[in-house]
Amino acid sequence: MKAEKKNPKILAVGDHRFKLDAWEIEVVCLLAAKRPSLTCEGLVCLPVPGCVNVLNPSTGEYISFPSGIDLVTKRFDGIFFVAPWWNIFPGYWAMGFGKDQVNGNYKVVRMFFEPKLYCEILDVSIGEWRIVNPPPYPVDPRRKSVCVNGSIYWLEMLDGDTILALDLHTEKFCDVPVSPESSDLDQLVNFQNSLAIATPDTIPVWNLVL
Repeated sequence: MKAEKKNPKILAVGDHRFKLDAWEIEVVCLLAAKRPSLTCEGLVCLPVPGCVNVLNPSTGEYISFPSGIDLVTKRFDGIFFVAPWWNIFPGYWAMGFGKDQVNGNYKVVRMFFEPKLYCEILDVSIGEWRIVNPPPYPVDPRRKSVCVNGSIYWLEMLDGDTILALDLHTEKFCDVPVSPESSDLDQLVNFQNSLAIATPDTIPVWNLVL
Protein backbone atom coordinates (compact mmCIF):
# COMPACT_ATOMS: atom_id res chain seq x y z
CA MET A 1 0.00 0.00 0.00
CA LYS A 2 1.47 3.34 -1.02
CA ALA A 3 1.93 6.02 1.62
CA GLU A 4 -0.82 8.34 0.42
CA LYS A 5 -3.21 10.52 2.36
CA LYS A 6 -6.24 8.83 0.82
CA ASN A 7 -7.89 6.44 3.24
CA PRO A 8 -8.80 2.91 2.09
CA LYS A 9 -12.47 2.00 1.79
CA ILE A 10 -14.46 -1.13 2.55
CA LEU A 11 -18.04 -2.09 1.74
CA ALA A 12 -20.39 -2.74 4.63
CA VAL A 13 -23.98 -2.44 5.73
CA GLY A 14 -24.37 0.73 7.76
CA ASP A 15 -22.69 4.10 8.03
CA HIS A 16 -19.64 3.63 10.25
CA ARG A 17 -16.01 4.61 10.60
CA PHE A 18 -13.38 2.81 12.60
CA LYS A 19 -9.61 2.68 12.95
CA LEU A 20 -7.32 -0.22 12.09
CA ASP A 21 -3.79 0.35 13.42
CA ALA A 22 -2.68 3.67 11.88
CA TRP A 23 -5.29 3.65 9.11
CA GLU A 24 -8.70 5.19 9.30
CA ILE A 25 -11.11 3.08 7.28
CA GLU A 26 -14.02 4.67 5.44
CA VAL A 27 -17.04 2.44 5.11
CA VAL A 28 -19.09 2.77 1.92
CA CYS A 29 -22.70 2.02 2.78
CA LEU A 30 -24.95 0.26 0.29
CA LEU A 31 -28.63 0.00 1.19
CA ALA A 32 -28.89 -2.99 -1.14
CA ALA A 33 -26.05 -4.74 0.65
CA LYS A 34 -28.61 -6.52 2.85
CA ARG A 35 -29.19 -8.81 -0.13
CA PRO A 36 -26.65 -11.50 -1.09
CA SER A 37 -24.10 -10.07 -3.49
CA LEU A 38 -20.81 -10.89 -5.24
CA THR A 39 -17.76 -8.68 -5.73
CA CYS A 40 -14.83 -8.50 -8.13
CA GLU A 41 -12.14 -5.80 -8.30
CA GLY A 42 -14.31 -3.13 -6.75
CA LEU A 43 -17.53 -3.91 -8.62
CA VAL A 44 -20.58 -5.42 -6.94
CA CYS A 45 -23.01 -7.87 -8.56
CA LEU A 46 -26.43 -7.85 -6.91
CA PRO A 47 -28.90 -10.46 -8.22
CA VAL A 48 -32.55 -9.72 -7.34
CA PRO A 49 -35.76 -11.33 -8.58
CA GLY A 50 -36.09 -10.61 -12.30
CA CYS A 51 -32.77 -8.83 -12.86
CA VAL A 52 -29.08 -8.62 -12.05
CA ASN A 53 -27.50 -5.30 -11.05
CA VAL A 54 -23.82 -4.44 -11.40
CA LEU A 55 -22.66 -1.47 -9.30
CA ASN A 56 -19.52 0.62 -8.98
CA PRO A 57 -19.67 1.94 -5.39
CA SER A 58 -16.76 4.35 -5.89
CA THR A 59 -18.56 6.22 -8.70
CA GLY A 60 -22.18 5.48 -7.79
CA GLU A 61 -22.85 4.09 -11.28
CA TYR A 62 -24.87 0.94 -11.87
CA ILE A 63 -26.53 -0.95 -14.70
CA SER A 64 -29.39 -3.45 -14.53
CA PHE A 65 -29.82 -6.53 -16.74
CA PRO A 66 -33.16 -8.42 -16.97
CA SER A 67 -32.72 -12.07 -15.95
CA GLY A 68 -36.19 -13.45 -16.65
CA ILE A 69 -38.29 -15.66 -14.40
CA ASP A 70 -36.45 -17.33 -11.53
CA LEU A 71 -37.29 -21.03 -11.55
CA VAL A 72 -37.95 -22.90 -8.32
CA THR A 73 -35.82 -25.84 -7.24
CA LYS A 74 -36.84 -28.74 -4.97
CA ARG A 75 -33.26 -29.69 -4.16
CA PHE A 76 -33.45 -28.10 -0.71
CA ASP A 77 -37.01 -29.00 0.30
CA GLY A 78 -35.80 -31.53 2.87
CA ILE A 79 -33.17 -29.25 4.41
CA PHE A 80 -34.69 -27.17 7.22
CA PHE A 81 -31.49 -26.08 8.94
CA VAL A 82 -30.70 -22.44 8.18
CA ALA A 83 -27.12 -21.30 8.74
CA PRO A 84 -25.97 -17.68 8.99
CA TRP A 85 -23.18 -18.28 6.48
CA TRP A 86 -25.56 -19.31 3.70
CA ASN A 87 -26.43 -16.82 0.94
CA ILE A 88 -29.68 -17.50 -0.89
CA PHE A 89 -29.92 -15.95 -4.35
CA PRO A 90 -33.30 -15.69 -6.15
CA GLY A 91 -34.58 -19.09 -7.25
CA TYR A 92 -31.63 -20.86 -5.57
CA TRP A 93 -29.48 -20.07 -8.57
CA ALA A 94 -25.77 -20.79 -8.11
CA MET A 95 -24.31 -17.39 -8.97
CA GLY A 96 -20.86 -16.25 -10.04
CA PHE A 97 -19.30 -12.90 -10.96
CA GLY A 98 -15.82 -12.23 -12.24
CA LYS A 99 -13.47 -10.76 -14.82
CA ASP A 100 -12.15 -12.43 -17.96
CA GLN A 101 -8.38 -11.97 -17.63
CA VAL A 102 -7.85 -12.16 -21.40
CA ASN A 103 -10.23 -9.49 -22.73
CA GLY A 104 -11.06 -7.69 -19.46
CA ASN A 105 -14.82 -8.23 -19.71
CA TYR A 106 -16.87 -8.75 -16.56
CA LYS A 107 -19.24 -11.72 -16.64
CA VAL A 108 -22.15 -12.94 -14.55
CA VAL A 109 -22.73 -16.70 -14.36
CA ARG A 110 -25.82 -18.48 -13.06
CA MET A 111 -26.52 -22.20 -12.90
CA PHE A 112 -29.62 -24.27 -12.24
CA PHE A 113 -29.78 -28.03 -11.62
CA GLU A 114 -33.41 -29.21 -11.86
CA PRO A 115 -34.96 -30.73 -13.83
CA LYS A 116 -31.60 -30.75 -15.66
CA LEU A 117 -28.22 -29.07 -15.42
CA TYR A 118 -28.30 -25.60 -16.93
CA CYS A 119 -25.88 -22.67 -17.19
CA GLU A 120 -25.97 -19.23 -18.78
CA ILE A 121 -23.51 -16.35 -18.87
CA LEU A 122 -24.04 -12.60 -19.12
CA ASP A 123 -21.19 -10.59 -20.64
CA VAL A 124 -21.67 -7.17 -19.04
CA SER A 125 -20.08 -5.41 -22.02
CA ILE A 126 -22.68 -6.97 -24.37
CA GLY A 127 -25.69 -7.13 -22.06
CA GLU A 128 -27.16 -10.42 -23.29
CA TRP A 129 -27.46 -13.82 -21.62
CA ARG A 130 -26.03 -16.83 -23.48
CA ILE A 131 -26.71 -20.49 -22.76
CA VAL A 132 -23.43 -22.42 -22.47
CA ASN A 133 -22.46 -26.02 -21.76
CA PRO A 134 -23.80 -26.99 -18.32
CA PRO A 135 -21.60 -27.88 -15.34
CA PRO A 136 -20.67 -31.56 -14.91
CA TYR A 137 -22.49 -31.77 -11.55
CA PRO A 138 -24.54 -29.60 -9.15
CA VAL A 139 -22.91 -27.34 -6.56
CA ASP A 140 -24.25 -25.84 -3.35
CA PRO A 141 -25.76 -22.45 -4.35
CA ARG A 142 -25.98 -21.34 -0.72
CA ARG A 143 -22.23 -20.75 -0.54
CA LYS A 144 -20.79 -17.74 -2.32
CA SER A 145 -18.55 -18.33 -5.30
CA VAL A 146 -15.29 -16.44 -5.73
CA CYS A 147 -13.32 -15.19 -8.74
CA VAL A 148 -9.56 -15.68 -8.79
CA ASN A 149 -7.33 -14.89 -11.79
CA GLY A 150 -10.07 -15.17 -14.39
CA SER A 151 -11.88 -18.23 -13.06
CA ILE A 152 -14.94 -18.61 -10.83
CA TYR A 153 -14.99 -21.30 -8.14
CA TRP A 154 -17.91 -22.97 -6.35
CA LEU A 155 -17.65 -25.22 -3.28
CA GLU A 156 -19.81 -28.36 -3.18
CA MET A 157 -20.30 -30.21 0.11
CA LEU A 158 -23.72 -31.88 -0.26
CA ASP A 159 -22.62 -34.81 -2.44
CA GLY A 160 -18.92 -34.88 -1.59
CA ASP A 161 -16.23 -32.25 -1.04
CA THR A 162 -15.31 -30.76 -4.41
CA ILE A 163 -14.50 -27.40 -5.98
CA LEU A 164 -15.90 -26.65 -9.42
CA ALA A 165 -14.02 -24.08 -11.53
CA LEU A 166 -15.15 -22.17 -14.62
CA ASP A 167 -12.61 -20.40 -16.82
CA LEU A 168 -14.35 -17.18 -17.84
CA HIS A 169 -12.46 -16.92 -21.14
CA THR A 170 -12.80 -20.49 -22.46
CA GLU A 171 -16.08 -20.97 -20.53
CA LYS A 172 -15.07 -24.54 -19.67
CA PHE A 173 -15.48 -26.31 -16.32
CA CYS A 174 -12.89 -28.33 -14.42
CA ASP A 175 -12.33 -29.76 -10.92
CA VAL A 176 -9.91 -28.43 -8.31
CA PRO A 177 -8.42 -30.65 -5.56
CA VAL A 178 -9.85 -30.02 -2.09
CA SER A 179 -8.11 -30.24 1.26
CA PRO A 180 -8.93 -33.54 3.05
CA GLU A 181 -10.11 -31.55 6.09
CA SER A 182 -13.41 -29.74 5.63
CA SER A 183 -16.05 -28.00 7.70
CA ASP A 184 -19.66 -26.97 7.15
CA LEU A 185 -18.47 -23.39 7.78
CA ASP A 186 -15.97 -23.42 4.89
CA GLN A 187 -16.15 -20.57 2.39
CA LEU A 188 -14.06 -19.93 -0.71
CA VAL A 189 -12.14 -16.64 -0.71
CA ASN A 190 -9.71 -14.73 -2.88
CA PHE A 191 -6.62 -14.36 -0.68
CA GLN A 192 -3.97 -12.21 -2.35
CA ASN A 193 -5.00 -13.45 -5.82
CA SER A 194 -4.92 -17.09 -4.71
CA LEU A 195 -7.80 -19.46 -4.10
CA ALA A 196 -8.21 -20.25 -0.40
CA ILE A 197 -10.75 -21.83 1.94
CA ALA A 198 -11.68 -19.79 5.00
CA THR A 199 -12.84 -21.74 8.06
CA PRO A 200 -14.20 -19.69 10.97
CA ASP A 201 -14.22 -21.22 14.45
CA THR A 202 -16.03 -19.84 17.48
CA ILE A 203 -14.85 -22.33 20.13
CA PRO A 204 -13.16 -21.49 22.45
CA VAL A 205 -12.70 -18.05 20.87
CA TRP A 206 -13.51 -16.63 17.44
CA ASN A 207 -10.78 -17.58 14.98
CA LEU A 208 -10.36 -17.58 11.21
CA VAL A 209 -8.10 -20.08 9.46
CA LEU A 210 -7.07 -19.86 5.77
